Amino acid sequence: MKTRLPPFSAEELRRLVNYDTETGIFTWLAQRQRVSAGDVAGSRNASGYWSIMIDYRGYLAHRLAWFYMYGEWPEALDHINRNRSDNRIGNLRIATQAENKCNAKHPPNSSGLQGANWDHQRGMYRVRVSFKRRRRDFGYYKTALEAHVAYKMAVQALQGEFAPK
Repeated sequence: MKTRLPPFSAEELRRLVNYDTETGIFTWLAQRQRVSAGDVAGSRNASGYWSIMIDYRGYLAHRLAWFYMYGEWPEALDHINRNRSDNRIGNLRIATQAENKCNAKHPPNSSGLQGANWDHQRGMYRVRVSFKRRRRDFGYYKTALEAHVAYKMAVQALQGEFAPK
């Protein structure tokens, strides 16, 4: 899915807001509608992302940060530390949708160790990794810890820098 470019340039964005690269926070430079100059721009949305309204349209702050710094609108960005509201430029990187999904948080499974899933038929823990719409099997293990270690190694090999830490 291609994202729609904003109807303003990076220069126009820089005239509206200030972006602090150390904190990732945007502040308004001038009085607008119901905000004063110096007020923090935007709010956290239901998904945990920071969103900023400009000309009655919401924009995700991490995309605005990239646009503000580099002058190009990103197709997809990844929050390296997995915190959706941490928009420091050093925490953002260009990513494909598949790479972004690699670094997403996943709910815990029944073993409590990521990647270690109990296989009732075999009576062992099974390791599977999905990457780029393909599911790959990485064997069966007697303990959840062995399976978890195998899972972490497999994820690192497949996903490289986008593998969760």
